[in-house]
This record gives sequence, C-alpha cells and structure tokens, in this order.
Amino acid sequence: MTTVSASKLEKLVDKTILDSLAPFGFVKDETGGSFCDRGDVYLYVGGLTRRLGGKNRIEPFGQVGFASANRIKFAFMEPGKPIRKATGTFQVHYRHFAGERDAYIGCETEEELPHALERVRDLTLHRLLPCLEKHTDPKQVLQAYIAHDEHQKNSLGLLGAHDYNTALSGLILARLYGREHYEPLKRRYQHFIEPLMPELKEKALKLIAYLDSDPLPSL
Repeated sequence: MTTVSASKLEKLVDKTILDSLAPFGFVKDETGGSFCDRGDVYLYVGGLTRRLGGKNRIEPFGQVGFASANRIKFAFMEPGKPIRKATGTFQVHYRHFAGERDAYIGCETEEELPHALERVRDLTLHRLLPCLEKHTDPKQVLQAYIAHDEHQKNSLGLLGAHDYNTALSGLILARLYGREHYEPLKRRYQHFIEPLMPELKEKALKLIAYLDSDPLPSL
C-alpha cells in the first residue's frame, strides 16, 4: 500500500469540496476553502486536513457570515482594515454530524482515497450545505446562540458563543435581529469579555457601548 501525505490529501479534499459546491455558486477562496458570496450573506466550507497523533484527519466544517454583523464588528475590532468576507458568524463542524467529539474522516493510503473523498463529497452535499442554507437567516443563527451552552466545551450541539469573538457576534445578532435577547446575552457573555487584555477589552467594550445605543448611530 502507498501512503498519502497530509499535504496531498489536503489538496484533494479542497478540490473535492470545490467540485461538489461549484454548481451552487462557490468559488475557490484564498485560504484554500470554498466560498460563496450572496451579498448580505456568505458561505464558506473548508476541509481542515491535518496530521495529528500520527494519523491523517479530515474534519470538514462550514461557516455562514452576515455583512451586517461584520460591518459592526470590523468597525470596532479592526478599524481601518478591509472587511474579510469569509469571517463567519455561525460555524458547524464534522463532529456535529458524526455525534462524536473527536470525530474525523481518516485516510492513510492511496487505496483509501476514493472512499475518503466520497465521504467528504457526501457530507458536503447532504449534510454541510443543507445546514448552512438553513442558517442563512440571521434569526435562525441567533437561536443557535441562545440555545448553546457556552460553558460546555466541545459541545455536540450547534455552536454559539465559545470565545470573546463569537460572543461579540452573538451580541450583534441579538441587537440587530432579536432585541429582547440582547441584555440577557450580554450578561451571559461577560465571562468572555472581562479577562481580555486591556487593549482588546477596550475595543470590545466600545463595540458593546455602540450596541447599547438606541437607535444605533451610523458607523
């Protein structure tokens, strides 16, 4: 049997994902994943192929981003920098579909390639893409944030806030698309904001102060 390197596998996985999604408007992203720009909503799918613990691991994932949320976040967290459209507000990982926290698709040899890539193709088309399409509504994504237990690491439920960056995304979504959830989420997410280094914390607090405004000022 001929072994396959992680670098070769990564290229093949990225190509498989792109070939699967191209009919749906996806193009190759500069990061190596596949990206679809729909104006106010953008979708990203990546392969996350790496060698870990002596094994090749393929862990596909997807993201949904919203221009409205990213405009606010970048204005405060990365002022003056161009908005990276592939910045996701919602994420879903292979483990969420597999039902195991450490799940991955393995492939060690050339002989295993066809089966592994078929699994990637099947997951991309029948699990990942439908999940992302369902969450192109920001109100639906907000519900994922509300339902997610941010204190549970490696949760098998759909992701909400799991660090300060995603916590800020959740607050922005709540302020824009579910005002009644904004104050409760702000209280829930304090433990993400309080430990930040001074410079980063200052930016986050300025963003939150902006969200506290009624109505929201122009950026």
